[in-house]
Amino acid sequence: MPIIEVAEKYQIIRLSQPSAADAEALTHISKAAKAYWGYPKEWLRLWEDDLTFSADYLQAHPVFVIRSLRDDRFRGVCVLEEQLPYLWVEHLWILPEYIGQGYGTALLEHALGTILHERHKSVKVIADPNAEPFYRARGFETIGYHPSQPGDRQLPIMKKMMK
Repeated sequence: MPIIEVAEKYQIIRLSQPSAADAEALTHISKAAKAYWGYPKEWLRLWEDDLTFSADYLQAHPVFVIRSLRDDRFRGVCVLEEQLPYLWVEHLWILPEYIGQGYGTALLEHALGTILHERHKSVKVIADPNAEPFYRARGFETIGYHPSQPGDRQLPIMKKMMK
């Protein structure tokens, strides 16, 4: 199992057998990270199913977490999905108190570096509009928009070509 030291007290691992407890902890991270952007509570309720992980879902996908070595608690999660010839970033969430400190970049780079294969022509993500600058700074380009709730909300579809 690949382990990378991100900072003195953190590491990134791939979860090989995600449990129900892992699903609960990662759901907490996704919901807290989404709420960080100041969305109304009624919107967050609309997105609850999309932000909730099950152990079955996690076991069916490559799941990477960044965790503290001090208390062994997760700080962020990245879930990928292969849809050849693409690799999709399905989820990338960091606890709000760790946003902007490099954890998202480290987690994304490690996950892609571990899974990416020459058969993948590009990596795609349907991003939260608030995360668009994060992905753009990492070489992704906006190539279109995906409809979302509520109403006529549009999410950027972003792509990064692989060499």
